[in-house]
Amino acid sequence: MSIDFVKALKAPASIEGWGLKLLIGGIIYLVPILNFVTMGYFVEYLVNFMNGKEELPGGSSDNMKTNFITGAKMIVGCLLLGIISFIIVFVISLLVAKLKFVGLIILLLIEIALIFTALFLTMSFAVDKKILSMIDFKRAMMIIKGNSDTLYFILYTLLLFVIYLAIFLALAISKFGIILTPFFSFAMGISMYNLMGQYIQKSNYLAEIKAQDNQEVQNTSDEQNNQ
Repeated sequence: MSIDFVKALKAPASIEGWGLKLLIGGIIYLVPILNFVTMGYFVEYLVNFMNGKEELPGGSSDNMKTNFITGAKMIVGCLLLGIISFIIVFVISLLVAKLKFVGLIILLLIEIALIFTALFLTMSFAVDKKILSMIDFKRAMMIIKGNSDTLYFILYTLLLFVIYLAIFLALAISKFGIILTPFFSFAMGISMYNLMGQYIQKSNYLAEIKAQDNQEVQNTSDEQNNQ
């Protein structure tokens, strides 16, 4: 096992000036459309892990244009994935409608599976930031294939959701707590993407991509030397 859950929990406070960054991120997270920037920021955080770096990419307000475009692409991809997921759930709900309680359990398990599928597809999107990568199930399977941390990633993700759910319920008790919710939501995103980054770092598929990139660089260098 190479995933450090404690590191993921501490990730929101892992850099200098983290309080200000969470403040800015939380404010942006509140604004419709503009919150695409935070999605792009999270993807850049994931890209950092893919490039061997484990730090947050500056503040969520840095490179806002680039992050906005990346976030917008991801949202469009998520909408496509949402349509596919809706069709799957709808068809299965028709098939298990007569099973009553058992059918509800089956639907719940399917929905949980779809949530994790979305996480793996987000990793696929981070590879090239193309809209259709959010529905590239083949690439998602290649990211999962041979990764010994898959079970730990799923368990830690569920644990992270439980911890932050408890925090959100505690915040909901008071008006001041409700005001803080967007900032903790932003922090949860950082922790979640840290887990995803740690996971994808150990993906055989990522190693293959790096090997291909190195080979392309070497081929280009050889061609230039021959000229």
